[in-house]
Amino acid sequence: MATNEVKPHGQIEIPFGEEKEYLAPLPVDKIPMAGTKTSELLRQMGVETIRILNQIPIKMMTNLLGKKGIELWRRAKEV
Repeated sequence: MATNEVKPHGQIEIPFGEEKEYLAPLPVDKIPMAGTKTSELLRQMGVETIRILNQIPIKMMTNLLGKKGIELWRRAKEV
């Protein structure tokens, strides 16, 4: 994800342990699997960044998006 943010050269060094802080302010649509419709739904709910998505309980994401919500929640936690 980070290399897409520094195009055209595609090179950036993020110190170990600072990955989440670097990615937190990015829009949710930067997460692989967060398509247009999902991103729009999340934005309508006020969830615009990965940081905010990280704060949503998994149960809420499951109720909102089913299995896709679980996977999106997991990916947001990994980044």
